[in-house]
Amino acid sequence: MYTVFQYGLPKAIVDDLLNGTLKNESSDRWMIISNQYFLIRGEIRIPVKNLKQAEFLSFLSWIMVDYDDFKKYIDCLERNSNSSYKHHGTLVSEIHGFAISSGLKVVYEFQGISRFPLVTIEKNETEISKAQVEGWDKKQYLKFLKSFYHPDQANISV
Repeated sequence: MYTVFQYGLPKAIVDDLLNGTLKNESSDRWMIISNQYFLIRGEIRIPVKNLKQAEFLSFLSWIMVDYDDFKKYIDCLERNSNSSYKHHGTLVSEIHGFAISSGLKVVYEFQGISRFPLVTIEKNETEISKAQVEGWDKKQYLKFLKSFYHPDQANISV
């Protein structure tokens, strides 16, 4: 069982797309911005421990990749490929609850067309990297949910 949160692009990029400064082509899985930036949507998972059943939080987020990796990704989608491969990219989305997320280096793993690529934050000292490696206990999980759904009560202990 898992809980999914979707994250878009940073506000500055969205504003430029809306006012026409930047042009884009997109689907629910990929985006090209001004023929310069190539993004794919991937899934970051944070395991949650000490619950009755296995659980993790899933963050659907945008990853910037280079042109060749983007072409390979699109080719796999178009061929309905179920191959698996790993590549590097940069997290573009700002993830709620983490002071630093956008700009972090990641590894993403294409897992076939039926799933979003699985994204692993490259090991560093950020909260999101530690959470992905160590997981969260029930208290951390509930605190995150409260801050997301009830931001006015985020500092109330759980």
